[in-house]
Parts: sequence; structure tokens; C-alpha cells
Amino acid sequence: MKITLISPPWALDEMYGLTLPEVGSIEEPLGLAYIAAVLEKEGHKCRIIDAFAEQIDPKRFKEIISRDDSDLYGLTACTPMMKRTTDAIEAINEVRPDVPVMIGGPHVGAMLKVKRHEELFAGKAKIDYAVYGEGELTVMELVEKLERGESVADIDGAIIKENGKIKVNKPRKLIEDLDTIPFPARHLLPKGVYRPSLSRYRKLPVMSIINSRGCPYRCIYCSNRYVFGPKVRTRKPKYVVDEIQELIEKFGAKELRFWDDTFTFNKRLVLELCQEIIDRKLDIIWTCFGRVDNVDPEMLKAMKKAGCWQIDYGVESGNDRILKIIKKGFTTKQALEAFKMTRKHGIHSRSNFILGLPGDTPETIEETIKFAIACDSDIVGFHLPQAYPGTELFEMAIKENALATDDWSKYLIDGDEPSYINPNIGTVKKLKELQREGYRRYYMRPKIFIRALLDIRSFSDISRYTKGFLAAIRM
Repeated sequence: MKITLISPPWALDEMYGLTLPEVGSIEEPLGLAYIAAVLEKEGHKCRIIDAFAEQIDPKRFKEIISRDDSDLYGLTACTPMMKRTTDAIEAINEVRPDVPVMIGGPHVGAMLKVKRHEELFAGKAKIDYAVYGEGELTVMELVEKLERGESVADIDGAIIKENGKIKVNKPRKLIEDLDTIPFPARHLLPKGVYRPSLSRYRKLPVMSIINSRGCPYRCIYCSNRYVFGPKVRTRKPKYVVDEIQELIEKFGAKELRFWDDTFTFNKRLVLELCQEIIDRKLDIIWTCFGRVDNVDPEMLKAMKKAGCWQIDYGVESGNDRILKIIKKGFTTKQALEAFKMTRKHGIHSRSNFILGLPGDTPETIEETIKFAIACDSDIVGFHLPQAYPGTELFEMAIKENALATDDWSKYLIDGDEPSYINPNIGTVKKLKELQREGYRRYYMRPKIFIRALLDIRSFSDISRYTKGFLAAIRM
């Protein structure tokens, strides 16, 4: 079969707002690339259209599809992208009405969790199949059965619409051995269009990679577990470094971004991975996500030696009561110590906070801003709360009548509007004023300017810092 996998058209200024379109990141769609790799391994012909990365507008997208001869289309379905996904499906339905369409991604599992999955099939867009959870094996079974002309009614991990009826099949078991999955089919992705955000790279090109799947933590605002589950499954360090070596030798990667929910979860495997990179003498630098309660000096020392130059930490609040409400699982004391350790070992840090969480007041937000300054990370993010469907925050928002909108396109992590309206704050305008105040007080400190100047190593760094500074002013 011939399958085309699609990331739909989505304008940069729509995703990042008018202030950040030229500095927002455009990341490789690893999910699509993994599915394509599994399909290609079994002899199927695959194509990836990343309309977002290439900024293909809806008119041109429709023209591309009208000239295509695929037997099946599969589209990404994440919550803020869902309107663009259905728009793209409508275009496919119009120019290729007899070709089946499937969707897959976190939004499918989230809507199933809140028992609103029938909405996925209710609009003008004709969707035949929706894949929830880990997608590789489900899509493979679907494709194989379609090719053989067999019934697809009982495929685990799929929601099927046949003869106007919607059937939810049982969940598919997660892939225990991630090393059985081939490397992502990056050769199908467009060249020269991907870029990290300004604060997340030092050398170009940067390429994305994952070391593990799953997250055991229970943060009330996160919907990631609806794809990869709560159990952390890790790849063997040797296999990961084999992929790193391929990225360097075949794709010219100078830097990597590990997209694991919590890269630092398993200390033993982190140490083994770092040693494997060191032993092979690979010329690569990288960044990752970490948790403040599972890094220690031994791990940080190994990570630094292996090329790690920055860790992203999600702290979310500077108030211990709020941290308990959102089930973060650590304290402000642990967070402060982690930032000190990270800096001591020569690794940059990025701290992320959410302003307006349940229980927040103007006073606790003030605590958070002061705490962010005390953590003294190199980069800070003050985000607005988004209540993604399926999360505990979404349930709280429904109960409190605090959900601002059902328009999923507004649910952007770096968006201008929160979808959860905290009644203690007053108005969205007030919350955004507090957000701007946080950025102003954090970045207008003399030490931030001095630190940035001392960190400059090339003309690329000068350009990067200038763009970032201008974007911060606009925000």
C-alpha cells in the first residue's frame, strides 16, 4: 500500500502569535517518522507531508493532494492542531473522496478519556479510523488488513467508524522492547526547514531523538500519558548511540534535542548512555528535559562530559502548597538545590512556570516570580494554564465552571490566552499583566545581560541573543 502521513497546514503566526512567529520552534514530527519507518520495514511505500514545517498553505495543500495517488492518509491529531487537522481532512475528502483517512495522536486518547470521542467523527471531515495510544503497531495492523481486504473492526488501539456506527476497541499493549522499532524515517522529512527555539540550541543543525517513552508522574495539567502511558520504557544505551552516530554521519547533526518527558528518570541508564557517547568520542552536544528531584552531582558530571549543555526543568510554581495541588511531587527546596547543582557542573538550565494554576492568587504568583529569580536559570518561561481534555485540570475546570473555551486551537502552550480561568486572579487581562511583569523583572536584571555577553562564542550567538531579546521586549 501507499500511505501518506501528514502534519497539516498551520501558519506560524497562528501557532506562536504575532510576537513570536520568527523565533518559535519547528520540530521534526518524530511520531510520523516512526510510523513511516515501521511501514517501510514491512514493504509499504510511505510519504510524509509536513505542511506546518514547510508552511504550505491550505490552497497549495489541496493541490498537492489532488495529484497524489495514496491508498490511505494519516494525520496528526494534537489538541491545538485539531481544527487544522479537520480542515486538511475536508480538503482530502473533496479531492480524493474514496480514499480512507485515519488520525492519531494525543487528542484521540484525550477525547476518549472524557468520553467525547464521537465528536472526532461528528464534523464535516470524514474520518474513518482514529488511533489512540502508541501508534506504530496499530497503524501497521490496520494497513495490513486493508491491503488484504480483511475486516478492520477489531483492531486494538483503534476507534472505527463503519456504516455510520462508531466502535471503540480495547487498548493495545505498549511496546515493551523499544529497540524493536526501527529508527525514524527521517529521509522522508523535508530538508532545511526545522529549527529549535532560540534558547534551545548552540549549533545547527539540531535533530530530535528520544531515549524513552512514558512518564510515571501525575501532574494535573499534562496529557502525555494518553499516548505512552505511565510506565517508563527505555531503549538500550548502545542502540540510542547507534542512532546518534547515524544522525551525525548521515544527516550532519551538530546538536541533539532529547524529547523524553523526563530524560533523567533512570540514573543508571543515563550514566551508561553518557559513557557510550564518551567512549565513541562523538562530536555532539545536546539538551534534554529533567526533573529537579532526580538529578545529582554524579549524573550531572557525566552529562556535562558527554556533551549536555542545557537542561529544561518544569517547576511550575514557587509555592509548596500549589506544587501539592498540581501533584508535582517535589518541593521548592529541591528545585532550588537542583538549579544550584546544575550551574555548579557547568550546565545551563531553563526553568518553566505556569501562572494561574488552581489555588494560585496574585500573592502566590508573586512568590513564583521571586522564586524564579532565586533559581536564576539562564532562560525562564512563564506560561498560562491550558486545561487539555483528559487531564485532571480539565476536570477541575469543568467542575469550577472555569473553562474559557472549547476551541482547541486556543490551547497553545506558548499561547496568548489561558483555557483555564483561575477565579482568584480576577481577569485574563490581570493574569497576562502578571506574566509580563514576571518576564520584565526576570530579564531586565543586569546579570542576565552580563551572562549573555559572556556566553557569546560566535556570530550565530550574537544573532540568536538579539532575536531573543527583541522577542522578549515584544512579549
